[in-house]
Amino acid sequence: MYAEYILSPPPAAAAMEGGLVKGGTTEEELVLRRQEIQLRIMEIEEANKAREEEQKLKEKEREEDKKAREEDQRLKERELMLKEQELVRQQLKDREQEKRKESLAGLTKYYGDAIKHVLPRMGHDPSDYPAYFSAVENLFALYEVPKQVQSKLLIPLLNERSKTLLAKLDLYCVEWDVKLYYTIPLLRISLTTTRL
Repeated sequence: MYAEYILSPPPAAAAMEGGLVKGGTTEEELVLRRQEIQLRIMEIEEANKAREEEQKLKEKEREEDKKAREEDQRLKERELMLKEQELVRQQLKDREQEKRKESLAGLTKYYGDAIKHVLPRMGHDPSDYPAYFSAVENLFALYEVPKQVQSKLLIPLLNERSKTLLAKLDLYCVEWDVKLYYTIPLLRISLTTTRL
């Protein structure tokens, strides 16, 4: 209100009496005050515009931050999903590997690698056969080798004569105990027949 009064004073106050306006101010002073008021109004308008622009910038920054957070959230969710898929794939792979280890071939490889350098080769002297089989049985017991794998581990270590006798056995005699009980008497029989 005051600014409007100064910018446009009432006609009675604007009457001049020898260059003076009522109230003791000159016309130049009034013009200067009007200009000053107009400058202040422009400054206030510019400050308001600057404040509005600053608020727009802040709002834009908030929106960009929000978009960035949403994008980060999406990336984290995707990464989590990929990790879950990798975990499922690894579990399946572990199960398959465990099945392979539990298979006859897997067990043979596992125990074969474990006792490869421990098992002795079978000698050619028939009188050493019972001691050889006793030593092998003790090693199998020491390393807790399953019965189904024992004969498979022993076959490569037998001498040629024993391998020939095993080849003559029935294919269904695959267990270590069965082969051992078949082989030892055959070796004894062959030992006694060769001495006669």
